[in-house]
Amino acid sequence: MRPLSGCRVLPIVLAAVLVIACAPTAPTGSAAKPASVPAAPAQPAQQAQPAAQPASPSVTINAIGAWNRDYAYLDALWELQRRLPERSGGTMTIVYKGGPEAAPPFEQLGLIKSGVFDMLVTSGSYYTQLVPEAALTDYFDGELAELRQGGVNDLFDRIHQERAGVKMVGYTTSRTPYHLYTKRPIQSVAEIRGKKLRSVPLYGPLISGLGAAPVTLAPADVYSALERGVVDGFMWPRIGIDDLKLHEVTCCIIEPGVWTVRSVLLMNLNAWQKLTPEQQKILDDTWAEIEVWVSERHGAMAADAVEQLVSKYGMQVVRLPENEARQLREIAYDAPWKEYVPQMPQYGPQIQELAQRFSKPWPPLSYQVSRP
Repeated sequence: MRPLSGCRVLPIVLAAVLVIACAPTAPTGSAAKPASVPAAPAQPAQQAQPAAQPASPSVTINAIGAWNRDYAYLDALWELQRRLPERSGGTMTIVYKGGPEAAPPFEQLGLIKSGVFDMLVTSGSYYTQLVPEAALTDYFDGELAELRQGGVNDLFDRIHQERAGVKMVGYTTSRTPYHLYTKRPIQSVAEIRGKKLRSVPLYGPLISGLGAAPVTLAPADVYSALERGVVDGFMWPRIGIDDLKLHEVTCCIIEPGVWTVRSVLLMNLNAWQKLTPEQQKILDDTWAEIEVWVSERHGAMAADAVEQLVSKYGMQVVRLPENEARQLREIAYDAPWKEYVPQMPQYGPQIQELAQRFSKPWPPLSYQVSRP
């Protein structure tokens, strides 16, 4: 067959182009629809979905304590260390960095303030140079839940943040009174006059009010001071005597007890603020649970402590006659305010007024008197 000539090809090509150009166009990627089928209605624009919230970052909290690792007042820290990873889904972990061997108790808050460590369990009496009002926390008797609900925690948290740049998470002890322990029996308040007694700022007003001489000593130095006759006795909580073996150099526990031990859990403020709001709430809620645990645990421990000191170590309980006991407690609940409130014009009166809702000289609360 002969090929078509160029003049015959051109009309054919032009006709094909016209056919293609006039034909209806099918939607891209699909077959053409018959003209009788209406086009599908336009779909509304898809609403933007909120961005996924980032997971809470993992946080390691480095903690220290004012006492040896096995001391009872660190129990709450160990419980927090156990519970917090579970409550936070593994995003919050506490690592213990040591006790007095890591830093002297009277210097530890400075290390928390500067961020060397993140968290501290200690006594308010150990850092009054930074937070003078901290010496007043132990003058609040009652249950931890009552203090929290009554605004005590909020007030002292604000004071700690202002004075030292630390967050007060809460109290780590409950239902534990302080007692006077002596090397020889006494039967009256008058017999205390002239004696030298181990002291910290918490005890100072009472010891001076009793006519004794306060001698400031770190916990680790009390044993040797008693042994060498540097002091004739000391103020101490009911729990912890046997931990420091102080029963070996002391004969007597003077009843009744006074006040309530209020060691505290503190946290570097920057470390606290770096936690997400969710993590802060987890830490707060977990601590509120632990306060209930602490009250039950320390109540049982304090009740058993005196019995053990007597039955196991041969110490003697000296129960002052009621008139002497009242005199002792009246001094204990009056002298601190007389000494400290004038020194603390900003918060002293407010703290004293608040304490009166929880504390009274007489009669003692049940946990301030040991079992018969």
